[in-house]
Amino acid sequence: MAKNEELKKENTQLIRTFFYQGDNWTKNSLSEMSGLSLAGTTNILQHLQEQKEILYVGDSESTGGRKSKQYTLNPEFCHIGTIFCRRKANEYCFIVQDMNLGNRILQSHIINSKHGTVGDFQNALRWIKKDPLIQYIAVSIPGVCSHGKIRSCDFEKLENMDLGARITKECNVPYVIENDVNTACISYARKEGNMHDIALVYQPKVACIGCGILIRGRLYNGEHHEAGEMKNFKKHEKSPKKELEKVISALQAVLDPQRIVWVSDTVKELDSSFTNLMHRNSIDSYVQSGLYEMAKDELLQLRKEEG
Repeated sequence: MAKNEELKKENTQLIRTFFYQGDNWTKNSLSEMSGLSLAGTTNILQHLQEQKEILYVGDSESTGGRKSKQYTLNPEFCHIGTIFCRRKANEYCFIVQDMNLGNRILQSHIINSKHGTVGDFQNALRWIKKDPLIQYIAVSIPGVCSHGKIRSCDFEKLENMDLGARITKECNVPYVIENDVNTACISYARKEGNMHDIALVYQPKVACIGCGILIRGRLYNGEHHEAGEMKNFKKHEKSPKKELEKVISALQAVLDPQRIVWVSDTVKELDSSFTNLMHRNSIDSYVQSGLYEMAKDELLQLRKEEG
């Protein structure tokens, strides 16, 4: 009996995964993609519909036979709260968003701060808490976080703070806290053709270069969550351009990724002859979409545990 229940959970999760990837699905297309029987797929669809996790959205166009029913992920099944801790020079900002599962921003709120304090972060959490449908919170920071605790960070007032504990106490929902460049790297890889080996380099004005590294589709954090923290390069270079080029050369030599994406607040052009370079003007949009992607991935895993 236990094995049957476990198999049922695995099959349900398999079908659920297609919905969390987006688009509309029919019973036939899901059966074909998953390898499950039509009868088994039907039972799973009924279960997910009863849980209000998916919705019937209409019939597909007929190919000569009976029209197939189409289903999609219910965007209002639950909501996601995101906090983007952004620093530009001496300006600290918390960009807070309330989103549904369809990647639609329901509400947004900006907290501008002189110092970027824990109190400001608490205010962001209180704003998110107003939505009772929030079931997951994703946070990006310009720094290093491990198990909810912030170590080095460009928001100096957040250093050595356990932000994870504050999220749990204030909102009592699961969360993820990730470096902002890592978050942007995840988003870029998915937006630009589902790339699986890339490095995204960001050079801010007020801090050291940061780099997000994706290897075989998975974010590489390193043993102490400090992979991509290029702290040593700035000590030896007075020219931001040379500093950036040295970092890119090192990444190319060690990783040889499909693509190296670079963003700089000071450098506009590089002399490098690498053919796999791509320039972007800002990481902000990638960070915000990356927060949604990470939260949705984590929600999918939580649903597996719930059944």
